[in-house]
Amino acid sequence: MNGGGVRTEGGRNLTWWQFLLVVLVYLAIIQGLGRIIGADVDSEDGWETAGNLVESSLIPIALSGVFAIGIATWLGWWQQIIHEPLRTQRWVRIVPVALLLAAAIGTSWPTCSTRRPSSCSPSSCWC
Repeated sequence: MNGGGVRTEGGRNLTWWQFLLVVLVYLAIIQGLGRIIGADVDSEDGWETAGNLVESSLIPIALSGVFAIGIATWLGWWQQIIHEPLRTQRWVRIVPVALLLAAAIGTSWPTCSTRRPSSCSPSSCWC
């Protein structure tokens, strides 16, 4: 490969500096835009209002998603994204099952049934 690029079938080459540029732009969108747009969000209110949630999270996440879709389209990688020909080992399926079980076991279900949604703060949303 010339320039240390990664070649996929049916797609464009992506050199290491192009990858670095994509990562930096993505981080600028998700972090920088979130800080710029969400600068007027009161830290005491956190995500208690819909406006704060939209300004500090939803807009940067949506724009970073649009950027990722644009990059995947420009690279011509949709075939590889949509259809992955490689299969994983069957035992790997236990990982998501184990995570769901750990979440179900680790949740304090009696506390969830007595707690009102308004009493959850961003740092203690898990019951």
